[in-house]
Order: sequence, then structure tokens, then C-alpha cells
Amino acid sequence: MNHEVCSRPEAVKSIEIQLRKQEKNRKLSDSIRLMLKCFTCLFFSLLCTMGHSNSILIPMDAGQKNHLKAYGIAYFVLQKGAEVNWLLNYRSGSFLVTYSTTIENECIVRGISFEILNTVKTNSILQGISNPNVNMNVVRLEKAPRIAVYSPKNELIADETDAVITALDYAEIPYAIIYDEEILKEALLLYDWLHLHHEDFTGQHGRFLRRESSVIESKLQEASARQLGFSKVSEMKLVVAKRIKAFSAAGGYLFAMCSGAETFDIALAADGVDINERIYDGDIYGELGRGHWTYYSGHDPEGTPGRGRRTPTDLNLHPHSPGYRLILNNVLFPSAKKKKQKT
Repeated sequence: MNHEVCSRPEAVKSIEIQLRKQEKNRKLSDSIRLMLKCFTCLFFSLLCTMGHSNSILIPMDAGQKNHLKAYGIAYFVLQKGAEVNWLLNYRSGSFLVTYSTTIENECIVRGISFEILNTVKTNSILQGISNPNVNMNVVRLEKAPRIAVYSPKNELIADETDAVITALDYAEIPYAIIYDEEILKEALLLYDWLHLHHEDFTGQHGRFLRRESSVIESKLQEASARQLGFSKVSEMKLVVAKRIKAFSAAGGYLFAMCSGAETFDIALAADGVDINERIYDGDIYGELGRGHWTYYSGHDPEGTPGRGRRTPTDLNLHPHSPGYRLILNNVLFPSAKKKKQKT
């Protein structure tokens, strides 16, 4: 009897030990389950981050459906206050922008090829470009350049064969038309990039007077010169040419084509010399002061050769035109952040 009494506390103690072990095991199991749950959440969170739409790549290689309109998208992004990474020599100079549904939808509407990249792919591309052993670079475009076209185009003069106007309209890049009066009133202070095309800065109209539209244009220029206080057109054009030169020297970008390139230099070189008879009263690039200028020899990169009547070029037939791509490349130059180049 005494033996049974003594053994009962031992049995209770054994049961308590077992219960404590079970409780300990239960808590351990709960901890393991909690750890597994946290790990699972972290794993799926990482997967979501890796698959998140981080960037939009606008390729400029053979995979692009419309190269010319792709430049317009780059400008569109800059207009929205965002930056564009121009990936030089990566897939023919592609554009990389931060993802947004607005940009994605705009690419779809304009018929432009694009690729949506996650963070891992974006970083991989940028790391590859940064390799000093490859001839690639990233140029950051920071602002939408303010674009002006020097042209007599108005309700009486239809300047429909200017390749730059054609390219800008097709790419949906906004610009302003300015002419002599605006330049003489210091309008160039409002712009970053200026185009010259069909113009004779020497003030000679002889070679154009066989066209009715050119006769009208010459009469309007003569009237404008008198109104602005000049005795003849050549004097007015020389002052305009000097203002344009000063615009470039102060940091502006000048892009001249056709007669605008050659007569601009001639007018400046002939300063002080009357080179006009009484009856008429190549690809180059350079830097001037803090600015840049480019002369593009030729008229229309996709125009019909010859001296016959020119008709406007339909860029829907030439969405990959190398010549027009050169023009639109140049348009974006003022957007670039200046940095030291690779050596």
C-alpha cells in the first residue's frame, strides 16, 4: 500500500514531462511552419520583383516595324518629363525608357515595335554596355529639344518638299516655323535646334524665278526687307545669317540642307562684298563655340533624282529610311547629357 502511494507522484511527474515535450515539439513545429511560410512569401515576392515590368526597350535594328516613328516616341517620353537612355551601338541605337502604361499604349497606337523588360534583363543590358571592351555607350536624353524650322512656309507658300518638315510631321515631333522677321526679333533664344533648307542667303533669286511660287516668294522677301529697314534682300539675309551663326556659337544646334548649307557659308564669307549682279538683287559636321552644326548635302533622301518637278515624299512608303533616320538622329542631339566619352 505504501508502495502504491509513493509511485503515484512519480507517474504524475512522468506525465508532466511527456506533456512538456509534446508542448515543446508543438512550438517547434509552429516555428518551423512559420519559417516556411515566411520563406515562401519571400520567394514569391522575389519572383514577382524579377518578373515586374521595369523598362520598355524600343529596338532600332531589323526588328523595328517603323524606325522613323520610333524617334517620335523618344521625343514623346521627353515631353512627358521622363528621361530616355539612348543605347548607342546596342541593337542599332535602341531606346530604353522606364515602363509606363501610357508609353506602352502610345507605342501600340503609333505602330512601333517594343519589348517589355524586367529588372534583371534591364540591368543585364546596361551592364553589358558598360563593359569597356565593347564599343557601346549610353547617352541619357534629359529634355525635349525646342525645334524651329527656318522656312517661308505660310498661306501663300507651300514648302512641301522640305525633308526635315516631312520627317518631323511623320514622326509626330512638334516644331515651329520661323523666318527672317522672327530671327531679327531674337526668336532664336526660344529654341535649341534650327533647320535650314530651301534658302538663298546671298539674296539671289535668279535660278528660282522660272517658278510662279518662287516669284511670289521673291516679292514677299523684297517687301519684308523694306519693312524691316533694309535696302535689299541680300543685306537682310546677311544679318539673318549672322544671327544664326551666333545662335550656334552660343550652344544651339544647326542642321542645314540643300541650298541652305552652301549659301549660308557664301553669304558669311562675302560679308562686305557685293556679290550680286544688278539683275539678281556634302555631308559635313562641326562645332562652333558651344554649339554644333551639320550640313547634309542633298535634297530629299527618298526623292526622285533629276531636276523635274518634285512631289512630297510619303514616308509611309519609307518607314526605315536611313537618310531620314539621320535627320531624326540629329533632332535629338540637344537632349543629350554631356559626359566624357570612352577613349
